[in-house]
Amino acid sequence: MNPNDIKPLPIKEDPIVVLPTSEDIKKLDRLMQALLDAGLPCVSTYPDFHADFVPELDETQQRVYEDIRNNFDPSVPTWDEIRQERDALLRSTDWTQLPDASLTDVQKTAVTAYRQSLRDIPQVYQTAEAVIMPTNPLEVIEEAIETIP
Repeated sequence: MNPNDIKPLPIKEDPIVVLPTSEDIKKLDRLMQALLDAGLPCVSTYPDFHADFVPELDETQQRVYEDIRNNFDPSVPTWDEIRQERDALLRSTDWTQLPDASLTDVQKTAVTAYRQSLRDIPQVYQTAEAVIMPTNPLEVIEEAIETIP
């Protein structure tokens, strides 16, 4: 058959095209990273939005794969995501460290401690899932001021 002889089928309605969202892609990336961290050889096929494994998995690798796949929680943040959030929080308070920042000594001390606790996150927490971001003391003060009649 000659490729020029192929005629497209008429489409009666507009086709619906569904593309993966950035959140879907993040979930797939997390799964792929978990599989790679476990030593499983795999490649991503984004158009089909699933993982293909090369070569075939042996019995042990198959058990590891099934364990990861069955227990995989895409809502659990990665260390990279924690680092990005932490860095953004640090950047948002950089101005407080300038000598002309209009903060009281108590506020400056509280923010300095907050910034240090952000920097200590990798040493304090063993897993990204366990991380609880500290509360910015300036936000607490601002909320308290708003409640004053």
